[in-house]
Order: sequence, then structure tokens, then C-alpha cells
Amino acid sequence: MVCGAVIGIHLRHVLPPEHIKDDLRQIVNVATGVVATLAALVLGLIVASANGPFDARADDMGESSARSVVEEAHNANLRDQRTAQGVSRELLPEHNCSSSRAAKGRYGTGGLVH
Repeated sequence: MVCGAVIGIHLRHVLPPEHIKDDLRQIVNVATGVVATLAALVLGLIVASANGPFDARADDMGESSARSVVEEAHNANLRDQRTAQGVSRELLPEHNCSSSRAAKGRYGTGGLVH
């Protein structure tokens, strides 16, 4: 950018006066604006195309994290159930045995009715 300004200052002294009129200056300004707009458009498209895979990867990471949290909660629930079953078996060992024997004797299938 600075190099372009230095070249413009130098060309101003070299070019004849008919090339430095206001009409030509406006044309150069419009052309510069068009080039800047196209450059911004291209850069925006490059950023947007790079952002797609990044968003997909971020979504995958979020989904994976959510899955692991759900699995950990499920495993904790199973641990709590097993602990509760172990405590109930320790507190009521004769009740568990007699009720299972009674259910087997009554239905012949361990409590399941056909």
C-alpha cells in the first residue's frame, strides 16, 4: 500500500497534466473501490469455506462429549443400583432367599407367569 502511494507521488510529477484531471481521478477511485470490494468478497468466501469443516468438527466434539457424559451417568446409576442391591441383600438375606423360593415353588419358573 505504501509502495503504491510512493509510486503515485512519483507518477504525478512524471505524467502530463491531461492525465491528472478530476475525471480520471474519479475513474481510478471507482476502480480501486471495485478491486477492494472484490478482494473483500474473496476473503469472505475463503473464511466461510474454512469455517464449514471447523463447525462440523466442533459439533462432533460436542456430540462426543455429550455421549461420554450420558455414558458416565448411566454407569454411575448402574453402580448405585448394584450397591443398593448389595446393601439390601446384606440387610435382608433370609427375606431374599425365602421370597425367591416361594415364588419358584408357587409358579415353577422363578416368579415368571406363563
